[in-house]
Amino acid sequence: MTQFKIKVNPRSSMRKVENLGNGKLKVFTTKPAVNNEANIDAMELLAEYFDVRKNNITIIKGKRSREKIVRVLKQGSGG
Repeated sequence: MTQFKIKVNPRSSMRKVENLGNGKLKVFTTKPAVNNEANIDAMELLAEYFDVRKNNITIIKGKRSREKIVRVLKQGSGG
């Protein structure tokens, strides 16, 4: 389990994740910050970035803010 500080940029022209170092990430999403769309898309992008399932990414602080803290649970190797 790892925590990261992220900054979400909604309504961007691109979808990508940038690693800013020191446990900080910047997430660019094309979705607007309406009806949780930007958060959902950001979680999808982070899941791809970390190669985990979407339900392994949790926003633990800042659901209604651009700056958030997320928890990433790494998938086990079996079991």
